[in-house]
Amino acid sequence: MRIRQNNAAGFALMTLACIMCLASVVSATVFTDGNRYFVPVGDTINDDVFAGVEEGVFDGVIAHDLFIGAKKYIVSGEILGNINSGSQFATIRGQIGNSARVFAQNIIIDGTIENNLLGFGEVIDLSNSSRIGNDVALFGSEVSVSGDIDGDLLIHGGQIIISGKIEGDVELEGRRISIVAPAEITGDISYKSRDKIKIDDDVILHGEVDWDKIKDEEDDTTPINWLLKIVLFLCALITGLILLPLCSHHTKIAAAQIIEKPVVCIGVGFIAICIAPVAFVILAVTVIGAPAAIILLFAFTIFFYIAKIYVAIALGRLTIRAFRKGADPKNGWSMILGLIILMILFSLPTIGWILYFATVFFGIGAILIGIKRCREMALSAIDSPCDPNNDKPIA
Repeated sequence: MRIRQNNAAGFALMTLACIMCLASVVSATVFTDGNRYFVPVGDTINDDVFAGVEEGVFDGVIAHDLFIGAKKYIVSGEILGNINSGSQFATIRGQIGNSARVFAQNIIIDGTIENNLLGFGEVIDLSNSSRIGNDVALFGSEVSVSGDIDGDLLIHGGQIIISGKIEGDVELEGRRISIVAPAEITGDISYKSRDKIKIDDDVILHGEVDWDKIKDEEDDTTPINWLLKIVLFLCALITGLILLPLCSHHTKIAAAQIIEKPVVCIGVGFIAICIAPVAFVILAVTVIGAPAAIILLFAFTIFFYIAKIYVAIALGRLTIRAFRKGADPKNGWSMILGLIILMILFSLPTIGWILYFATVFFGIGAILIGIKRCREMALSAIDSPCDPNNDKPIA
């Protein structure tokens, strides 16, 4: 099956929705958080594992699926099911029994993935000892593929280097594309770039090579694209201006979590995105749970949209404090500045979509932690009256 790519963003969103809805459900599940989660050699966990941690080390066996949000993790053992991860650094040296969906700043694949691989990252490296049993889709700034791929390969990136063996078709889009020895590609190659692809003389090609040259007017900086970005910015701004007075207490607490506990926020957000579609499917198939499924879908859609507002508040606050030491900026001004910064960051080629997904993870995590924190404050206020100005019990 040949992979077709019309829009990287649409492909990514569709894939993310599908994989989460199809995630397997087992009766027992392990949830963990903290600084470090370690599965040593010889240990086997016969459940799904949901981990929101600073660091994850998996040298043993996980018999089902692994969902992890972390600063960094290393899989040197075996995951018999799928791995779904959001992190800064991701390293897979062991064996994944099914598919891997990896969102990280730096991704290293040095092991075996029996089914499909979906990777979003700034730097993605499939080493010469890696093997993927089916199709691969990679989105990154710097992408290197030196291993074996038994299916099709799709890459959307900046600099792309291929030196591995690809059994299927290859579709590429990037600024600089090179295929170097000892690469061997069985299927056809179609690529989209401003410059012609560089192919070494010793490379073995069995199919045809088709070049779709990118013209200058196809650049993402056209007036129409920027007009659309401004409209989306104004929509987010209006939503934020409505949200702030309605939920001022929650927005302040939730945005603070992003600054104080960034790893916890992204971990909770990633795990929530994994769990919510599964919970929706379970509830939707029962008559009693159907109303709850609708409420969950509605709430999750709202959280997905407003997540960037919480991140914008935190980002704007950090930016203002960087220039004015000791400043306590208002949420409104912080949000406006943060939304402007996010609009610029989301416009960056390739990495913009990575930052967008990271923003969603951070924002949803902050929203959920903020709700938990507000609830704890409300419960404690029953026994001890609070000063509304500082959220602390009156002595």
